[in-house]
Amino acid sequence: MNRIEQHMESLDSRILDKQVLGPTYHERTRENLRMLLDAGWIKPGERVLEVGTGDGLMIALLAEHGIHGTGICKSRSDFEAGKQKGYDIHFSDMSDMPFEDQTFDLIYTRNAFDHSLMPAITLSEFRRVLKPYKIMFIEFEWFSTEDVRKHKEVRHVGHVYKIGGSYNKQRHWSAMSYDDMRWLAYRLDLKLIDSFFAHESQGFVIENTPYMGGGTGNLDEWGRYRHGLEGETAKARRSLLPNFLRSRS
Repeated sequence: MNRIEQHMESLDSRILDKQVLGPTYHERTRENLRMLLDAGWIKPGERVLEVGTGDGLMIALLAEHGIHGTGICKSRSDFEAGKQKGYDIHFSDMSDMPFEDQTFDLIYTRNAFDHSLMPAITLSEFRRVLKPYKIMFIEFEWFSTEDVRKHKEVRHVGHVYKIGGSYNKQRHWSAMSYDDMRWLAYRLDLKLIDSFFAHESQGFVIENTPYMGGGTGNLDEWGRYRHGLEGETAKARRSLLPNFLRSRS
């Protein structure tokens, strides 16, 4: 066992043994499935990987639509319960999954990604097991109410809570703001095709585009997003010439 494996084994002891499942979990799971089906991102006969299976609700719902669901989780109790129900479920870390390359037609995960110890490696692992140009549907708790208010351009799906956020919850290893997640996707050359806020979650629909080395094209696009026409960079640029002329007069 190498040092990384030793660290992961040690830190895994802090993972909750059983997820807390309530009405919001069931509501959001059904809403997300309808979104995926209506968009045509999954179809009967295809294979979906759910990362963080909980009680297996999504796997059961997928089966009703003729879609084969496979799950992974790090909760021993959820894993044993899923096996007893006959689900195709594996006890595995999301950053090192026991599947062949390009196995799945879609990856679905809700309230699990922000538990990753290594988000960039986890996204790279998602890319590996997902077929090219297929969809990763990633949803996890938004960072803060201030972050939600900051991004007025992001659509809301149903009710969005006025308080909460993952930044102050100790069980989250990788609490990320909306911009953090966008940056991570861009840096890995993944294409963000949709995003939203719902309840206390932020969702990202990401296309599995080829990795090109984290090239400057994506970095330039990120720069335009962060410092657009109304950004600080643009304001400084617009004031540069008048200030220069005044200094010369």
